Amino acid sequence: MPGRVIGEYVRAVQSSGRNARLYLYGLFLCGLGQSIFSLLFNLYLRELGVSDAGIGQILSKISLGAAVAALPVAFLFRRVSSRAILVTAGALTAFTYLLLGSLVAPELLLLAAFVSGMVVTTFRLSIAPVVMREVPPPLRPYLFSAAFTVLFLAAIAGSALGGAMPHLFSAIRETRGSRFAGRSGRPARSPCSPRFLSIAWAGGPRQRRRSGRLPCGSKSEN
Repeated sequence: MPGRVIGEYVRAVQSSGRNARLYLYGLFLCGLGQSIFSLLFNLYLRELGVSDAGIGQILSKISLGAAVAALPVAFLFRRVSSRAILVTAGALTAFTYLLLGSLVAPELLLLAAFVSGMVVTTFRLSIAPVVMREVPPPLRPYLFSAAFTVLFLAAIAGSALGGAMPHLFSAIRETRGSRFAGRSGRPARSPCSPRFLSIAWAGGPRQRRRSGRLPCGSKSEN
């Protein structure tokens, strides 16, 4: 019985056309990337020294942005092509994720989180109208059920991969450091932490002077 049901879903998806299959592939990649980003973003906020309450406020702004954008987007579909909204929202989603991974100031993080919630919701809502035009009505229930399964599997894979990435990059960093130490004959210096890289990106030397810290564990001459 389960095999017959799965086979029926597979045949329905295969007969839905090339665009429907690309929709499922893209949905898996989007879910995978968002799951990895969500996990690493929490670790990034921890590295910045943000408290549990501060992390909760930032994450709540994402949900607030999603709620604010849900209703206006429905009216926007009447005036603008859903395909144009999908492409624009996808590009803005990548840009807002880049901002969330680069900003340091709490106020800017809150603003970027709110905007990211809006554009991600717009992106997700604009997918269904585009796909419904490409798939015949009898096959739509199968396709959207398969889409839910794909998102669920992508979330599991993204969580597992995101949890392993810090350990993987740490091992690569230690391997490169030991190779450099062996070639130069000097002990390898500890590489800059993600927190310092973020502070250097946002504030530069002025913020380092303000905090009294120097990069890579160096000590001040004073």
